[in-house]
Amino acid sequence: MPFVALKMIAGSHGLQPGFDTLPGWAEYWVRPKENLLIQKGMFVAQVHGVAMEPLIPAGAWCVFKPAGTGNHEGKTYLVRHSSIADPSMRGQYTVRKWYSRPAAPGGFAKITLRGIAPETAPIVLEPRKVEEVEVLAEWVRTLR
Repeated sequence: MPFVALKMIAGSHGLQPGFDTLPGWAEYWVRPKENLLIQKGMFVAQVHGVAMEPLIPAGAWCVFKPAGTGNHEGKTYLVRHSSIADPSMRGQYTVRKWYSRPAAPGGFAKITLRGIAPETAPIVLEPRKVEEVEVLAEWVRTLR
């Protein structure tokens, strides 16, 4: 599987990373030792920060897959939003559990991104435009 910097994925502006759309986007290649069913669009990236410990330890290499559509509730995602300034992830993206509340008529949903470490404050997003929030990928597992 390709190993990529999260900065590269977050800069893809809505494109699902792939060999046909972003040639040369992989920095390295990883062959996981775990028994893992590899699907098209999966990649490995290093996650920084402690928000998802112990599930995702700081500095862990994780497998992600295309997020797909449908209900995101309670799933762990790599998310980009223009108002996030997550210093542990170095930019406008983070890896957290997704929770949302339906939008009021004519408005947008309120999205809360929660870590599982008790000391981690949630990130609350209230986007004004749909394009402000990008669910870039879904977390599959942390590699040992």
